[in-house]
Amino acid sequence: MKQYLPPAEKFLGHPVPVLPAYRIVEKRASGANAHVFRAHSDDYDSDLACKVIPVENISGDNWLEELRKPNRLRSPGIVRCIDAAQWQDKALGINCFLICSEYVPAHSLKEYISHHRNALSVAFVERFLKFIFPILLESTEFQPVP
Repeated sequence: MKQYLPPAEKFLGHPVPVLPAYRIVEKRASGANAHVFRAHSDDYDSDLACKVIPVENISGDNWLEELRKPNRLRSPGIVRCIDAAQWQDKALGINCFLICSEYVPAHSLKEYISHHRNALSVAFVERFLKFIFPILLESTEFQPVP
C-alpha cells in the first residue's frame, strides 16, 4: 500500500482543496496507507489535521465510514471530521482522498510512552483506561450488523 502513497513533500505548501484558506504546513505522521498533515489558516488563525489516503488504498466506501465514526460518538475527547473530498492534481501526481479534522496539538500514545517510559505509573494507566473504555464501548454500538 505504501507504493501508492505520494511523497509527503508533494503536499507541503499547497492549499487544502475543500478549505482553501488553509495551507498544508507540516507533515505530522505517515503510515502504510496515509500521510497526516497540519494545515494552517492565517485568516482564521487556526489549524486542521488533514489525512491524505491514495485512492488505490481505499476499497468501496470505507473512507466515508472512517469520517462518520468519530462524528457519531458523544464521548469527550473525540476528534471530529470537518470535511472530506477527493484531491486530484495530475501535475503534482496526486489522486487521494482527503479527510480534514480538528487539529489537536499533542503526541500520540506511542510517542508519549517512548518519551515518558520511566514515568508511567499504575495511576497513569488507570486514568487512561477510564478515559478510553467509554469511547471503545460507545464505538462498538455503531458497528454494522452482518
